[in-house]
Amino acid sequence: MFENLVVYFGYLLLISNICLFSLKISKLKTVYKIFYAYLLLTFIIQLSTEILFLNGKNNLFLSHFYLVGQFVLLSLCYKMLFIRKRLKQWVFWTTLLVLIILFIQYILSPELFKVFNLTEVLITALVLTTYAILFLFRSLDSSTEFIYINIGTLIYILCSALIFASGNLMTELDPMVNKVVWVVNGVLYIIFQIFIFIEWRKNC
Repeated sequence: MFENLVVYFGYLLLISNICLFSLKISKLKTVYKIFYAYLLLTFIIQLSTEILFLNGKNNLFLSHFYLVGQFVLLSLCYKMLFIRKRLKQWVFWTTLLVLIILFIQYILSPELFKVFNLTEVLITALVLTTYAILFLFRSLDSSTEFIYINIGTLIYILCSALIFASGNLMTELDPMVNKVVWVVNGVLYIIFQIFIFIEWRKNC
């Protein structure tokens, strides 16, 4: 089926990028090593999701590990990339505040662990998008490292957040609509991986 081809092609590109970054891991700057850790985390979660799905088990809880892990690792990348001390501190405290909010939310409402958490989706996407836009403005005057990853992140996070945010409604939609939505998400992920490859080719 077409949607499966899109998904597995995205997986293939992810594995390819992991292999490419592995080839230069000892020479990579710290920010790229952190991003490499993000790629590994993504692969582990996607593999676990696929295994659980093929065995007919619920894999929805893994979305929380993906979203929080993505948020923490990408936030660390942006904290390193920003030059001004005040901006670095702002990223640190903003990231910490978001994690505290989510921790308190899960303590008070543990049932959220079993569904798509709209607050988790939107707040992490909003903060990461803000980081990405600020970094993009900083990069307008000159060519800089992480610029292609940043563009890919901005596109993917913005669009996929809308899909994740509607996750709890998916069961109520027509199956064909569900397929279209996830194909779009798959295509966006492929675009994201292409930008990652361009970054590796030009700046790593």
